[in-house]
Amino acid sequence: MHRSALPNAIRETLSKSALNVKQDTMPKMAKKEFVNRQPNFFKANSSVAFAKGYDVKSMKATIGFIDTKLKGGKNNYAVNDLEQQEHGGAIGGRSFVPLDEARTGKNKNKLVKKVNRLAAIDLKDVVSVSRRRSMGKAINIKSKKQAFIRAAIMAKKLHGDNAYVLGNNKNGFRTLSRINSVSTNRKSRNLQIDRTPLYSYRQGRAARVQATNFMRRASMETQSKMDATFIKEAQKQFDRIRK
Repeated sequence: MHRSALPNAIRETLSKSALNVKQDTMPKMAKKEFVNRQPNFFKANSSVAFAKGYDVKSMKATIGFIDTKLKGGKNNYAVNDLEQQEHGGAIGGRSFVPLDEARTGKNKNKLVKKVNRLAAIDLKDVVSVSRRRSMGKAINIKSKKQAFIRAAIMAKKLHGDNAYVLGNNKNGFRTLSRINSVSTNRKSRNLQIDRTPLYSYRQGRAARVQATNFMRRASMETQSKMDATFIKEAQKQFDRIRK
């Protein structure tokens, strides 16, 4: 046999095993651990570096996730935070957490609607509820309800269909809402505000997550098949001689 036969068999074994993690065992383990909002998320955001060369001592194939950026240069937190999901720890950058109302069909297992994503909301134009100021003037507002009403009127006046209000503080959290309409009830003469709550907000919030070890378990499952994979690849090298 040619001296390249053994390195060829080992190289193919490593490469095909890494590919098996990407295509089979890793998506399967991830499905058990995570809410499956994007069925192709783990395959689409992972990549395999196939084994190269002939030195079996240094030969390796790797499978991992791609550190990507979203359009506009924003971090892709869903991918970048997977290391904490694997080993456990604190995930920062969670000031805004989407509510069910922001998701498709108001279903927590669905993605946030495109129109409700933070990238579609100009946060610098969001009107923040304040009990000290209203419409740019220093007015003392006694009740939280009155402060929210003033903020909603101001947001609607300034931004029309793109009116958003960051509401009152309750138990350390605030709610970012879209103001759909501000109207007066003809019979009661009461002011009516129709809003859609989109995000829970707390500045600098970090979410603590338990270790899932989903990548480790996926790799171990694939590892258990590597002997069989090597036998197939070695057989191919023998078959080449017989031809």
